Amino acid sequence: MALALQRSVLTRFWVCVPAVAACHFCVQLLTLLMVIGATMARFDSAAAPSALDQVFVLFNAVVNFPLVTLARWLPLQGHAWIGWFVYSANSLLWGIAVWLSFHRLAVRSAQAQHASW
Repeated sequence: MALALQRSVLTRFWVCVPAVAACHFCVQLLTLLMVIGATMARFDSAAAPSALDQVFVLFNAVVNFPLVTLARWLPLQGHAWIGWFVYSANSLLWGIAVWLSFHRLAVRSAQAQHASW
C-alpha cells in the first residue's frame, strides 16, 4: 500500500512540476517581452510609464524571483545559453514550490479527514 502511494506521489510530481515549469517559463518570457515592448514604445518620447506598464514591470519582477533576480546581481559572463539556463532553473524552482505547496495541503487535508473519523 505504501509503495503504491509513493509511486502515485512521484507520478504526480513528474506530471505537475514540468507542466507548472513550462507555464511559468512562458509567462516569464511573455512578461519580459511586454516590458521590453512598453519600454521601447516610450523610448523616443520620454513619456512616463503608464499604470499598465508599471503592473507589467512588477509582475515581471515577481515571476523572475529568486534566481533571475539573483543572476542579475552576479557577474555572469559567457554564452547566451547561460541566461536561458537561469530562466529554466527559475521556472523549475517555481514548479517544485507549487507542487510542494499543493502536496502539503493534500497531506494536511487527508490527515484532518482521517482524524475526524
